[in-house]
Amino acid sequence: MARLRELNSELEDSIKRCRAILNDCRKRLAANTNSPDPSEKDEESRLA
Repeated sequence: MARLRELNSELEDSIKRCRAILNDCRKRLAANTNSPDPSEKDEESRLA
């Protein structure tokens, strides 16, 4: 039982690290999107 608890703890830690990496990647992807920023659209429509 003790070994299973240890493994479970290690797996939980790994999952936390994976989630942190995933969140970081999502933020980077969102920052690098090619979609126009909504604020940029507003500026363009005011100039037209």
